[in-house]
Amino acid sequence: MSILSAAITLIVLVCVLQVYRYERLRRTSAQDQQVLFHRRDVFHLMIFFRVRDGDRLVDSVAQFLDLLAERLSYQLVYCGQAGFFVPSEQLEEHRWDGLLVLQLANREDYQQRFAAQMPDLFAGVFADVYMHGMHRNRRFGVSIPLLMLRMRIVDLLQGRWQAPELKPMMLFKTDPEFEIWRQRVRRLHAIHEVNPSGLVVYHLVKHDAAQSGLEDDLNKQLLMRMATLGHGPIHIGSTIAVEGNARFDRVYAVLYPSANYYAELIGSEFFQWNMYEQPIMDRATLATVPITEAVSSAFSREQCAS
Repeated sequence: MSILSAAITLIVLVCVLQVYRYERLRRTSAQDQQVLFHRRDVFHLMIFFRVRDGDRLVDSVAQFLDLLAERLSYQLVYCGQAGFFVPSEQLEEHRWDGLLVLQLANREDYQQRFAAQMPDLFAGVFADVYMHGMHRNRRFGVSIPLLMLRMRIVDLLQGRWQAPELKPMMLFKTDPEFEIWRQRVRRLHAIHEVNPSGLVVYHLVKHDAAQSGLEDDLNKQLLMRMATLGHGPIHIGSTIAVEGNARFDRVYAVLYPSANYYAELIGSEFFQWNMYEQPIMDRATLATVPITEAVSSAFSREQCAS
């Protein structure tokens, strides 16, 4: 009985440490300020934005948050500087400079107070904006780290101790088919200088009839690699359209070690082969480096000055 108790205690301890490690990674590398457990009805607002020509991104976001704080109550969850945007069938090609994620009290709070005031606030700061809502799944906040732990244990039991080496895809460097991806790689190398410690990729996904969950949407082989290297999804939620005609089913925010790592991953045989094996779906993707701490600091200075 004592051996069984010790085994159960060890399993529980390992699970707790995994959730803690994942939470710490989300707070530091992703600079994500989301509270792990929140009220069930809170509403998350994702704001894709482009700053006006000549304006600094951090200053523009801080100015917007200052204007917003004068009128409404919210919590800053995340801000990222965009590397590239992959359009979908519903969201066309567009140049976005960054992404803001705000937490509001609930959807009714957005509809009754935010929706009417947002256009005026945006007009004073940003050149262009697109908004999409999300209900973040609290349960996934705990279950994602445990899913990644399970994948890692299965890998170890099958003798896979290390992640596969990333071999460059030879055609990637020269084939015209990959020119758009080469441009995205160059952009990733550029924003790596902004923050070399993490990259957060947001996906808006529309399922096809055959899809059912995380492994279908993000590809099991990629998830297993993430589990080995100690990164992966940090947010999963159901989407809520707040403007336009685009309709998606799910939001995924995925943390990678850095923009340079993601650039290497994109140009590899591993990524390109797995990407082309993905089920056909409508997916919009925005790759960002975290700048939440810089924005929070600039916002604090602006608050003190006012």
